[in-house]
Amino acid sequence: MTRRSTEHLVCLGLFAVCVLLNLSMSAVGLRHSLQEIHGFRQIQTALTTQRLEAEGFQLAYPTPLFGPPWSAPMEFPLYQVCVATLAKATGWPLEPVGRVVSLAFLYAALPAVLGLAELLGLSPARRWLAGGLVLLSPVYLYYSRSFMIESTALCAALWFLYAYVRGLAPRAYGWLAAAAVFCAVGALAKVTTLMVFLAAGAIYTLARLTADLRSGQRVGEVLATGLRGLAATIPGVAVGYAWVRYSDAIKVSNPLSAFLASGPMQEFNFGSLAQRFSGDFWVRIMQRTTESVTPSFAIALVLVFALLLGGVRRRALLLVAGFLAGPLIFANLYFVHDYYFYACGVFLLGAVALAWNQLLDLPGYSSAAKWSVVIATLILQFGTYAAAYFPSQYRSNRSRPPELATALAAATEPNDVILVFGEDWSSEIAYYSRRRTVMVVDALIANTDALEQVLRRMPPDQVTAIVVTGRMRGYPGFFKPLIDRLRLQPTAALVSPETVVYLAERRITALRSRLKELPLEAFHFALSEESVAGIPRIRYVVSQLPDRRTTDMMTPRPVSILHPFTPGAYELDGKNVFSAHAPTDLLFEIPRGARTIDAEYGIFPTAYTGGNATEGVEFRIELFSPDGAHQTLYSAYLSPSKVPADRGNKTLHVTLPEKAAGHLTFRTLPGPTNSIACAWAYWGRIAIQ
Repeated sequence: MTRRSTEHLVCLGLFAVCVLLNLSMSAVGLRHSLQEIHGFRQIQTALTTQRLEAEGFQLAYPTPLFGPPWSAPMEFPLYQVCVATLAKATGWPLEPVGRVVSLAFLYAALPAVLGLAELLGLSPARRWLAGGLVLLSPVYLYYSRSFMIESTALCAALWFLYAYVRGLAPRAYGWLAAAAVFCAVGALAKVTTLMVFLAAGAIYTLARLTADLRSGQRVGEVLATGLRGLAATIPGVAVGYAWVRYSDAIKVSNPLSAFLASGPMQEFNFGSLAQRFSGDFWVRIMQRTTESVTPSFAIALVLVFALLLGGVRRRALLLVAGFLAGPLIFANLYFVHDYYFYACGVFLLGAVALAWNQLLDLPGYSSAAKWSVVIATLILQFGTYAAAYFPSQYRSNRSRPPELATALAAATEPNDVILVFGEDWSSEIAYYSRRRTVMVVDALIANTDALEQVLRRMPPDQVTAIVVTGRMRGYPGFFKPLIDRLRLQPTAALVSPETVVYLAERRITALRSRLKELPLEAFHFALSEESVAGIPRIRYVVSQLPDRRTTDMMTPRPVSILHPFTPGAYELDGKNVFSAHAPTDLLFEIPRGARTIDAEYGIFPTAYTGGNATEGVEFRIELFSPDGAHQTLYSAYLSPSKVPADRGNKTLHVTLPEKAAGHLTFRTLPGPTNSIACAWAYWGRIAIQ
């Protein structure tokens, strides 16, 4: 067997191993939840696919997140249509179909990768190594099996670049036409991916035209080459521009989705000039490159064998320039998201393939040593994926949808609309509940006119639920006018440590009848719990709190806690105190023979400094006797925003009634206006003895 045929078998064998590893790893978690790395983007793509499957293709495809017109198109839904069509035809679940289609686009791109490797000057055998590099790169291993458009866009862009380079030759009209078609498809699939390849094509074209002029080629022939390049790209660029204009017009027609138009998103997409000159930016880009594309060992190979040794330096520089085009054009997107390296990573991997090519041709070293470097690169690349991505892929097997979505699906009807605050524009609730949502991003919460415009476009009583998550749930007064306007129950029906849900009365009845069937753990049906001033609270059993230090400062420990948020302890002036955000109740069993209560309490300084102004908190201790008698043993109202003397740590000493029995409740209550804004109270040391 000749040396050439042996090398061909080795390269094919390595490629086959890479294919098997890629397929076997991609099969892990094929049916897992989409709540994994960049689940926000995956679920958003799945949501549009879900609606296309149900409603059929529409150019202004459904995005049920912001209210009428129920569309805020991003990319042209090429990938989504493929997934919806296959899922509908086979009846298979959407998630595995989406992953299979995504992987199929990667494999459809491999012939273009091999073709570009040929144009780089790699031998027929070594072209397979370039394909193997792509298959074992972490970013392509992980995101090619995700519910995302990345592989669809990359497939179109790679075929565009291959056809473009071939089409620059005289009379290569078929390749020119193919390049124009793939350019248009790429622009529609994902314009940020195509722009990286357009930049790479422009760099290649300029280098080629310069070389042609230096070689003495006639100016007319050089101009003809340039015109062929324009002919291959201008139609696709025009199609992409037309789509952006069309989709922008739909987004700006809704004041809640207008922020997603290309104009408002420009700074987020492109970043700033200062960002590109920041050291932190390049440190992050290098970190993402070594974690997502190829390890530093491979980058060192590029530096030594492709750039320093010469021979392929010009081609390697062009590839490195193509790779850097991504983070240089879309600086902030590459700084924030690792999956954007899916668009440009192939260029760096092409430079690695060139470095391998130089290494394998290097005289004076044994073939075994040189091939061990190639194999070591692949192993390190795969190991990087196994460390950085595979754990999330493996652990994302959540058989149940999020509790909130399950509860909302049970409490609402298919035509209902859910109004959501505090979740940005996440698609999770809409996707898993299969309900239309109106997402109010944080930046627009105070823009009541924008929300009112959207609500007026919908039939009366169509909004049957309001979801409030995060810090905004601490301001129930802010939502009261909206709750009244939509005729919802003023007290939250569902409560978790982070979220409250207000429902229409007719939907509360439906939810109440289905509660026993719902697998709820984090959420409680709050209408069955005690509330104060319409503010729902969750009952926590102290013995089941995950952190015993939460109540370490109390003797004895309370039996249970009614808290509007999550019980926790914080350090204040060197001591741990219990965060008792009003309204909170601590229930203590009275120890046998106890005679006195000593306690510390107060309001955190942040409640009345830094622009905050609490309206005050009442601290109250109540005795509940076994015979049902009830009396208040202590009450103090602190208003530190208005009364400086109410600031700082306070102490109390209470003598218990003779033969006191039953239980004590230590309460923090909102002030006269029932506002809990900045009602950041605490209990310090408590001793009942």
